[in-house]
Amino acid sequence: VASRIPAPGYDRTVRPLGSPGIESHSQPIKMDRDKVGETILSIECAVGNGSIAVMRGMSVLGSTNGIEQNPSRAEEVLPAVRSTLERAGLHLSAIERITVSTGPGSYSGIRIGMATALGLSRALSMKAVGVSVLDALALEAPIGEKFVTAVAVGKRHAAWGVFESTERGPLHTSPSSLD
Repeated sequence: VASRIPAPGYDRTVRPLGSPGIESHSQPIKMDRDKVGETILSIECAVGNGSIAVMRGMSVLGSTNGIEQNPSRAEEVLPAVRSTLERAGLHLSAIERITVSTGPGSYSGIRIGMATALGLSRALSMKAVGVSVLDALALEAPIGEKFVTAVAVGKRHAAWGVFESTERGPLHTSPSSLD
């Protein structure tokens, strides 16, 4: 369930973004356990000034955030990828998979990230995988917890999702499950 919360002074009714709410019987976020040891280039251009990370399993080998560079801007994504790889001590050929943010967030940022990931994946003959920002945040929760992930979208709005963390991964659930 993702919703838009209007700015103070406006109607505070929670409105769904996109498709109808996801019921509590939805499937957990798929985590490919066979790919845990892969070296992954992650591109996030949808939220804030963006970030780039190189990971192996759950270990961050190198990262660049929007403070050092601004990877949410088209002209700065590839230089940010290059500097992140240098920090990790890796060459682009070491990357085995690319992940890219599918939002929610800036529409332009999502397009910038997707275009970069698609171009790199085609050039390097590898798979690129889209990941929701809310789902990615949900991966950090302890097993057995019910929780909300949220990100700012636009100047006065937030998108959020309700999850339950299971052994198989985070499960989308309904807001009423938090009661």
